[in-house]
Amino acid sequence: MSHTSFTANGFAEFRANDRAGPIQMLNLVQLHDRANYDDGRDATGADAYANYGRLSGPVLARVGGSIVWRGAMEQMLIGPQEKM
Repeated sequence: MSHTSFTANGFAEFRANDRAGPIQMLNLVQLHDRANYDDGRDATGADAYANYGRLSGPVLARVGGSIVWRGAMEQMLIGPQEKM
């Protein structure tokens, strides 16, 4: 199954969600056990992703952006439903 589109049932559930307030977009990632750096550095996938966050935060701040985390996922519109 492709995880780049939604199903009719998933979209119906999304439209039926009458939760008040703005919609927050969350892109979930799946990490490798070990990072794959071209220069051979050794790190876990989680450590590499955390480093990416540390390095990208100041860049985003310079252009008025921010990294935000709020709450837990409520439903998945696009993606492997078994990962919920």
